[in-house]
Amino acid sequence: MRSRVLGYVRPAAAPAASHIEFTHETPTTDELLQQLDGLERLLRLQNLRREEERAFLEVREFFTLKPRRLPPIDVFGIALVCLLAPSVAYAADLEQTLRNLVTAFTGRILPILALGYLGKNAFSHITGDPNAKNESIRVVIAIACLLGLSGVWNFIASQTR
Repeated sequence: MRSRVLGYVRPAAAPAASHIEFTHETPTTDELLQQLDGLERLLRLQNLRREEERAFLEVREFFTLKPRRLPPIDVFGIALVCLLAPSVAYAADLEQTLRNLVTAFTGRILPILALGYLGKNAFSHITGDPNAKNESIRVVIAIACLLGLSGVWNFIASQTR
């Protein structure tokens, strides 16, 4: 029984090299198309298997338990909060702790946020943003609220005492 691939006839048994026969027959177009179709199917199947293997490895890597380190930005954020509100570390008295938290929030954090809004609006004016003039009114109101919250809180605290 002999198999024919692209004009080459290979004996079923592996005889010596002197017994290999070559034919001058050329394969028909239909045979070539069938072979190409088979090769394309094989390549598609191999690509699908590779994609499935990649997806499986990604899922396995996602669900494996690995020790995670905090990114540097998180460490920086924690240090920034500790610097802005150092009184958070002293939690002996609940009332005093809450008072210190409110003071740190209204006295330090909110003014910094107000300056951020102001800086963003100023940058919008510099870059020529067409909505900058409309946002200016909202920024002024937001800054007044953020800075005025400290005074309102102090007034309420003094009235309740």
